[in-house]
Amino acid sequence: MDEILPMGWRDIVEAAFETGNLWPIYKHVTSRYEDGTARTYQNYFKIHPRHGFWWKYPIHEILVHDSAIKFDRKEIDLEVDHIRDTSKKRDSYLPLLELAVKEDPKDWRMNHYLNREYFYNRNWLQVLKSGYKCSEIKDGWDVERASTYMWMSEAARWLDMMPLAKYWASEATKTAPEFYEAWHWRAHIAHLMEEWSDTREFASKIETLHKGNHHLVKPEVWEWWGFDLIALASAKLGDHKTAVFFGEKALFGNPNEKRL
Repeated sequence: MDEILPMGWRDIVEAAFETGNLWPIYKHVTSRYEDGTARTYQNYFKIHPRHGFWWKYPIHEILVHDSAIKFDRKEIDLEVDHIRDTSKKRDSYLPLLELAVKEDPKDWRMNHYLNREYFYNRNWLQVLKSGYKCSEIKDGWDVERASTYMWMSEAARWLDMMPLAKYWASEATKTAPEFYEAWHWRAHIAHLMEEWSDTREFASKIETLHKGNHHLVKPEVWEWWGFDLIALASAKLGDHKTAVFFGEKALFGNPNEKRL
């Protein structure tokens, strides 16, 4: 109910159905640049046949299908907007997630989202408590696990437990070594601890890793913040040529930031 389909969507979907593409993949856009192009998005799956599907979970629901039914799935040229309305309160999210975890204490998805909700509410002790529980559940996508560890790291930082913040930042990169956001967060923690060689090493992963297409991508990390950390660390290490090079890249990505 909070997703917006573009004009002409039905023709695209019906054309896909006619070719047997009954459960098509499309672009699920969660933010856009001022020129209208997608800033963050992921490949999504909510367009489906009437029968053989059902919804799971009381919140952050997912579509489940009868495993006996096979689909020849292809991507279609369709963008659906699911852009957060920041004017709306989300007071109901936390109790619904707590209910979901109470109903199924070992469900990875709901524990992960509950941990994120505590993070959004800046309830740092609960972030750590629920995060430890998440770490004991063996399921889950590696990027989600890494994100949980990053939230635990940030909670520890705000609770003035920097060695613990450093530990969970390290665990995030071990869990999802191809997820640059985890390396960036580890670089950020190193920079707060004035460990400049580590800051530059971790932030420089931006030059070898690739940006993902999912809801845990942080655009600002790729647009400027990663370059900012490389520049800052390089300046502290006396490598001024590198500092200028990456400082200019950061400024290009965020020209309105006065500090840059």
